Amino acid sequence: MNDKVETWRVVLATGEVRGYDAFFAEGLSDDDARCAVVALAANDRLPVAEILAPGEPTRAEMAAEIARIRDDPEKDDTDEAHPAWWRGYNADKGELGHIASTAQSEARTARARVALIEAERDEARAKMHAAEAEVTRLRAENDMPRASTDAAVDGVREMLPAALKVAREEGAAELRALMSGRTTRPTRAEFDALADIGATLRVRWPGGDDEIPTHGDYYWTAIATVPEGARWWAHGADGALIEWPKVTP
Repeated sequence: MNDKVETWRVVLATGEVRGYDAFFAEGLSDDDARCAVVALAANDRLPVAEILAPGEPTRAEMAAEIARIRDDPEKDDTDEAHPAWWRGYNADKGELGHIASTAQSEARTARARVALIEAERDEARAKMHAAEAEVTRLRAENDMPRASTDAAVDGVREMLPAALKVAREEGAAELRALMSGRTTRPTRAEFDALADIGATLRVRWPGGDDEIPTHGDYYWTAIATVPEGARWWAHGADGALIEWPKVTP
């Protein structure tokens, strides 16, 4: 397994920011990588306040960016309009319209998932028929005892329901996770990947929700205004829910 090097930043209690070049195995999760950087900082006996992944802004940087953004009425109804204006604009369009659009998007995603599960079922059936044909061929060529060949076919038939059950359960679990959104704030790399395919972020928190297009740095800074613990969804250009950050342009 190949290793990769990443530069993580550590913000100390004094406000000083230090960089750590750390080597990680390919496929290591962000949580595992973060724990590794914590261990490196602990070895240096540093008073750590924040651990930042590559590209992740510090709290001070986010606060400075938020303070920089001002509501300019002349920018209303443009891509540079303040997020509060867009929230009012979306409210004016009607919440019922948004709910209907979201429901239609979720329905399309559900139908796609069902089609995937049915395709996996058909593939399993095709494999079973192929196995039966192979057993028949072997029986004719080698004059195998009938009891032995019947046992082989029965074994394949017994395996099929279990395989279909696993496929359905895995597909249903993935669909539930997709529809319920995620509570982790998107990273810059995920945001850029969504921008490359023209996707849109939808976020909801107690007492409010918003839609954030993925075009340029302005919308990345808008993400910082969303409260912690909010739920995030990603919509493709056709409005259907998409899995992320597994998206590629």
